[in-house]
Amino acid sequence: RMKSTKLIVWIIIIIILVFGSVLIFNRFESNGSNSNNFENASLGAQFNISLNQTVYISPDLKVKFLNVSGDSRCPSNVTCGWSGQVSIIFDLLEGKRGSLPFELTIRPGDYENLSIKELGDYRLKLLGVVPYPEVPGKIEDSEYIATVVVSKI
Repeated sequence: RMKSTKLIVWIIIIIILVFGSVLIFNRFESNGSNSNNFENASLGAQFNISLNQTVYISPDLKVKFLNVSGDSRCPSNVTCGWSGQVSIIFDLLEGKRGSLPFELTIRPGDYENLSIKELGDYRLKLLGVVPYPEVPGKIEDSEYIATVVVSKI
């Protein structure tokens, strides 16, 4: 009788620990600072990425949006002599090669080469960046969303 009581107590303790761990993990996931910083994408498919976000392409391939290095695009409600450009710094995290930071730029005209980078076996292309500047107004770095595609060379 004593052995069965101890066994039941141990089973109850284990159940409480398991459910408690699940509850704590779920609370961290829903309130944690990283809850929206990880997404998945496929090779060859375009995806959106924001500041400090990491997108997983495969288990050994990730892209992270590190910084907006410059945005000189002419605001949409202003007439400018130069249309400007926007540049984003990304980090390609690839298996054994580790961290490979790089910059991609969108500049209207015949400058598509600035928006493409080949690193190792992969080709990365910056397709677009929003929001577009307007006057008055300043775009905070946290508001930027880049559209990117990663493909195998």
